[in-house]
Amino acid sequence: MLKNNTLLWAILAGAIAGIFCGWYFGTAMQAIGWIGEMFLDALKMLIIPLIVAAVITGIATIGDVRELGRVGGVTLLYYVTTTALAVSLGLIMVNIIQPGADMGAAAGPLPDEIATLEATGITDIIRTLITPNLFAAATDMQLLPIIVFCLLFGIALTTIGEKGQGLLGFFDGLNEVMMKLVIWLMYLSPVGIFALIAAKLGAAGGGEAFWQEISGVGWYVLTVITGLFIHFILLFTLLVLV
Repeated sequence: MLKNNTLLWAILAGAIAGIFCGWYFGTAMQAIGWIGEMFLDALKMLIIPLIVAAVITGIATIGDVRELGRVGGVTLLYYVTTTALAVSLGLIMVNIIQPGADMGAAAGPLPDEIATLEATGITDIIRTLITPNLFAAATDMQLLPIIVFCLLFGIALTTIGEKGQGLLGFFDGLNEVMMKLVIWLMYLSPVGIFALIAAKLGAAGGGEAFWQEISGVGWYVLTVITGLFIHFILLFTLLVLV
């Protein structure tokens, strides 16, 4: 507990120091931007193997899905329903609030997430669940098809009995190793977060330009927060009713 609290306070201190340095030293802090980028790259390097190991292990340890009966069906229905609810709510919020619609060309392009949602339909979202090349999806950090494959792989693994125990042991061990690597990387997070915040704030021009950036993405932030709040209320209501 002490170590966890110490790391949390260290991360908070790194964030505050990053804001202070980026605010007052401005563009000079871009010189340390590479440290933050390396930290992000290290995190991204762990994402794919961590997801693969965690999802497959989590599904496979449930047991043979054919024996779950009603519980398995309810679990699957819950997952599909909440996912569809989140996606639909995101589309609705973007089309109602339309963040960035009045910002003009001077404010620059919309965040990638908004541009993607506005140009995406339900059919396109469903199609993203499947990919013809898992390695290409991993390279492009397309996580949805990888998660779907791992879910199906884990389900299939539960149905082959003793033959799958060796493979399950491999993924279980891989999951433990990946979690250990994540813990090690988290010890470097205060420095990485400091460098990221300071460099990004410095690149924006320091404190004076900071508020301009905030106002530019203000509606985007409002859309995300409102969507998350509504999703929480709807999900909580669904759980209570069920």
